[in-house]
Amino acid sequence: GYDAVVTLEDGFVGGEDSWRGLAGLVAGTLAANVTDLAARRSGTLPRIGKVGSRHGQTLSQEPTVIYDTYGLSIDDIVAAVTALS
Repeated sequence: GYDAVVTLEDGFVGGEDSWRGLAGLVAGTLAANVTDLAARRSGTLPRIGKVGSRHGQTLSQEPTVIYDTYGLSIDDIVAAVTALS
């Protein structure tokens, strides 16, 4: 029943342009059910976006420092949701 879905994960497995990991699972589920979704939603499909670290490494610091450093902050999430609006 949602118009958009945004996933949040601590890394982009396979790179930023990849749809593996959680984003891939969500995208795959939407694709597997595209006919049913389109029928129930008058032909429109939910949009999908993702937020994740653009770097393959992590830090040994508090989570908020890691989130801000690697693109997982509240501002990053809001930007992803706003882009789908």
